[in-house]
Amino acid sequence: MTGVLEWLFGLEQIQLARDAPLLLKWQSPVQPWMVLCFACLVIPAVLLIYRRESCTPGRRFILGLIRFVVIVWVALLLCQPAIVLQRNRSEPAYTVLLVDSSSSMGMQEAYMDPELEERAGRGAALPPEESPADYSRLDLARRAMLAGDAEPIRVLLQHNAVQLSSFDSDVRPLAAVAKEQNATKLVASLESLSATGTTTDLSGALHAALEGSGGRRIAAVVLASDGQRTETAGLADVLELARGREIPIFPVRIGSPAPRFDLEVNAFRSESVVYLNDLATVEGRIEARGLTEPLAVDVNLFDEDTDTKLDSRAVTIDPQAGLTRVEFVVRPQRSGKHRYRIEVPPPAQDLVAGNNSAVVDVFARDERLRILFVDAYPRFEYRYLKNALLREKSMELSVLLLDADRDFVQEGSERIRRFPDSPEELHQYNVVLFGDVDPRAGWLSAAQMDMLLDYVGHVGGGFGLIAGERSAPQRFVGTPLERLIPVQVDPRSDIGVISASGFMPVLSSEGREHRIFRAIPSSRSESISAALLDPQKLPPLYWFLRTGGVKPGAVALAYHPTQRTLAASGVGDDRMPIVVVGRYGAGKLFFQATDETWRWRRHTGELLHDGYWVQVVRFLAPSGPRAEERQLTLRTDRREYEFGAPVRIEAEVRDGALSARLGDSFSVSVKREQESELSPVDRSKNSEEETRAAMEARPDLRRLGPLSTRFEGTFIPRRPGLYVLEPGVSGTADSDDGRLPWTFHVARPERELRHPEADHRTLEEIAERTGGRVLALDELAAGFADIRDGSVNIPDDITEPLWDSRLALGVFVLLIGMEWSLRKWFGLL
Repeated sequence: MTGVLEWLFGLEQIQLARDAPLLLKWQSPVQPWMVLCFACLVIPAVLLIYRRESCTPGRRFILGLIRFVVIVWVALLLCQPAIVLQRNRSEPAYTVLLVDSSSSMGMQEAYMDPELEERAGRGAALPPEESPADYSRLDLARRAMLAGDAEPIRVLLQHNAVQLSSFDSDVRPLAAVAKEQNATKLVASLESLSATGTTTDLSGALHAALEGSGGRRIAAVVLASDGQRTETAGLADVLELARGREIPIFPVRIGSPAPRFDLEVNAFRSESVVYLNDLATVEGRIEARGLTEPLAVDVNLFDEDTDTKLDSRAVTIDPQAGLTRVEFVVRPQRSGKHRYRIEVPPPAQDLVAGNNSAVVDVFARDERLRILFVDAYPRFEYRYLKNALLREKSMELSVLLLDADRDFVQEGSERIRRFPDSPEELHQYNVVLFGDVDPRAGWLSAAQMDMLLDYVGHVGGGFGLIAGERSAPQRFVGTPLERLIPVQVDPRSDIGVISASGFMPVLSSEGREHRIFRAIPSSRSESISAALLDPQKLPPLYWFLRTGGVKPGAVALAYHPTQRTLAASGVGDDRMPIVVVGRYGAGKLFFQATDETWRWRRHTGELLHDGYWVQVVRFLAPSGPRAEERQLTLRTDRREYEFGAPVRIEAEVRDGALSARLGDSFSVSVKREQESELSPVDRSKNSEEETRAAMEARPDLRRLGPLSTRFEGTFIPRRPGLYVLEPGVSGTADSDDGRLPWTFHVARPERELRHPEADHRTLEEIAERTGGRVLALDELAAGFADIRDGSVNIPDDITEPLWDSRLALGVFVLLIGMEWSLRKWFGLL
């Protein structure tokens, strides 16, 4: 019977006698006054119509009643009656469980707070004989969430579904489990997590959790993280978004905020090419993070090729110092590449023992520097400078004294009688030094001036000028050689100034770092810069030349302590420069505004004076072959890269035939050196196949323009290490030109280890601003129980219309048929 009724009513989704409650609903209801008006019109109309029928009153009443029922039935159908099954649909909510998988979560903790350590061990359900310090932060968080047969996870599933995701630089969904389902899937995903991410984008992870729900309701976010962030932007906006949507965030307090100690060593060498038996300074830079009190360490220098210790220094690291510098002096005894390793034995509690050593390469050229020194008269600076360069075994000196008699035998290891008058003759020298000379005096022709300009600007030779009381540098103004002076010269100024009390040059920040002043003349002496800081070490200077200041692009290494430049305006740096360096084209420039450095010999003998001038000459000398000897020059835009960053390779071709042969592009060879040649920080346990795959790359370099001699290209190294850049073109001289091949270092990103301590303050801010609370590892189950059930009941009624059913049509047809049949029977048709 029920099935027949359902068929008559046309019910497809509702089952009578089984679905309840059921209601009758009018889909197009009418107002009561409309019903009254309808009755007032229909009843009189029916009475009026059937009053005229020629039959008995009883028959007229029956026919009128049927007609009235038909009209009422039609009116009811026009109101669209429907049967409604009332029900509610429950929409579940999700608790998003975000687990930090960055490398900081993989660190073991050094707990300074006993209470924090005790609660961590209790939350992770560790046995009494084990310590939380033996587990990483991720391990402790995982054990705490899976403690008691995964009770905290099961508590989460009692109220809401759970979406598990891990994050570091981005978010990775791992598993989604519906409310009150088995937690096995979540447990398996948690157990598979590892802390390998190189950065932590905490705000990005929270934003992805809030916006990437796919329309699902979020009851809360549980954040299992140490709070450390390498990407710090956007956190305030994300917290405001969570608060606006009433989504509380419950951070889990992981790790310890106590500073973590890590000692890192970097090696630095300003010049990668030296000359055989030349003194080279190798600098170790030690950075100690998380140090709370002075620490004494031994800094060792090793020959990496033979693993022989060459020197050792005892150093006390100041916790307030940003970097601690340690300088070693080496003297390569053989030509070719030398690799030196600076190493500090890892102290106790050192966070990363693998970054306590670093290597630096130095290439020793088996040739002597050739210097041409020209001065006008035998002043003191001339005499002592000449002797200093003659004593240096790695140099050959030619001296030209212009005011000497015709029969005077010029001094030097290679004697000359005139200034070179051909490029071939001039190009034999690496450095040209001018003293107090007058280029207008006839000993230097216009052609020789242009030749000297070309020697510096295009060939790459070095040029230095020492001011004097007679001519230099005033007489250079208006000549082509004025371009080689890195200071502004005013020919109308006084020749010089004599200070009665004397002065000591003051080093600029660039001067304190420059090789000229940082060099140590011998392994048992201090650097020149250190000696300049002590008035008792060096005697004062008295004479200096006033200038208009440094030219654009030049750098002042030392200033007069009180004097100002001729053009002093009070705007910018108007200190009087004493030592200035610069560049002209491919060559280096040097200018000294005093000729009294010979006075430095009074307290120190030859040591600091000679060491200073030897470093000046070595600075001016070109590294490797001069420009015209190089067919192809390769380099990268930097020496240090973070793993994953693109490396830009630059090439310049100076040989026309080679440039034409290369066409629009050519490839170069990039090789990563063998594991045995890498520093410990870059040694890893990759498989042999991965090692071979990362050993070599051949990126293409493309010409920058149709007529350009420059090429550029990029590539991304596939693993950290020390890389060597070599031309992949046969027939170039670069592979055997006596230069160190261009090397660059790709370092593992250590942004996570820069500040490894847990940031509990950030976790507290997240909880406070979103209405959540910070949970300790030993209160996860109780804390998760406070997360409200975020599911909601949404009306989901089922409506089945009755006005178009079989019953409605059947009743209408039945009534019409009855009226027609009665009218036929009564003889009214």
